[in-house]
Amino acid sequence: MTSALMADRHQSKAYTYLFNRVPPYYATQRNYAEAADLATLCVRHTIEQVNLSNNLVRWPRHYDDVDLRLANIASSYLVNFATSGNPNVPVATTAAGNVLRTWPAMSTSRTQVMSLDDVIAAVPVPYQKAFELFDGVYAQRLGTPLAFQ
Repeated sequence: MTSALMADRHQSKAYTYLFNRVPPYYATQRNYAEAADLATLCVRHTIEQVNLSNNLVRWPRHYDDVDLRLANIASSYLVNFATSGNPNVPVATTAAGNVLRTWPAMSTSRTQVMSLDDVIAAVPVPYQKAFELFDGVYAQRLGTPLAFQ
C-alpha cells in the first residue's frame, strides 16, 4: 500500500483511515433516487468531512448518538494530528468524554487502518491484494516504482 511504503521510506509517519459510517438519507434526496431501497446506499465520497470537522449541526439530518460520538472522536483525531503530527496525542479523551483508541501508524510490516464507523477500531487493510496489484502494475508500466518508493 502506498502510505505504508511512504512511511517506511521517510521519517514522517503515515496514518490511514477507512470511513464506513453510512449517513441518514432521506427518500426525497433526488441524487439518491436511483436506489430502490435507501438501506442499500453506501458511504459517498467526502461524507467524512462533516464528521472530521464535528459539524453535523450544519448538515441537518436524523443523526443519532453513534453519529455524534463518531464526529466527536474523528474531529479529536484530526485536531491531534494537526497539532502534533500524530492522531493519538496530545488529547486522549475528547471534551465529550470519549476515549480515543490508539491509531496505529502504517508501515509495510503493520498494515492496519483506523476504521471510523459504528465501532472505531484498528482493522486490517481492506483489499490489500488489490493495493499490491496496483503498486505492481504501476511499477511495471512505468518501469519504476511510485515516486516515494
